[in-house]
Amino acid sequence: DKQTTKQLDQAKQLAASYRYDEAIALLEKDDAKEAQQLLATLKKEKESLVKWEDPAKISHVFFHSLIVDPAKAFHTQQAQGYKDYMVTISEFNKTIDQLYKNNYVLVNLNGLVKKGPDGKLTFTGVSLPEGKKPLILSQDDVSYYESVSYTHLRAHETDSYLVCRL
Repeated sequence: DKQTTKQLDQAKQLAASYRYDEAIALLEKDDAKEAQQLLATLKKEKESLVKWEDPAKISHVFFHSLIVDPAKAFHTQQAQGYKDYMVTISEFNKTIDQLYKNNYVLVNLNGLVKKGPDGKLTFTGVSLPEGKKPLILSQDDVSYYESVSYTHLRAHETDSYLVCRL
């Protein structure tokens, strides 16, 4: 039926993102034969996952703001700073592709820690298929520099895109 097909698709998508617990929980509620077959497969796959329990072994890469218009960015007074510290969208995409080719998997930092009742964060780790390596990606120094005027930014402001300068 449609509901089972929808749940199967959702469970497959969750498993493809290595979110096995969520996929399994979804399928455990469905008695359909296909759902139970997928459930058995996912439970078996989950058993073979490699647990990454040492936060020092999880790679982290960060980027500064991405350059959208290289022609403008590299022909300004700040050009050298942009060249030294930032990447273009094309360079970013190539980097991500290369990371994937080297078996890195982007993981959500929020899923790696758990906040206890005392407010203390505890590292919970992540489980991935053998050969896959976790990677945390972050963006650093997201800001607009003096070369981008507040008036210019306000010109692009909408109800869902607000501009604030402290």
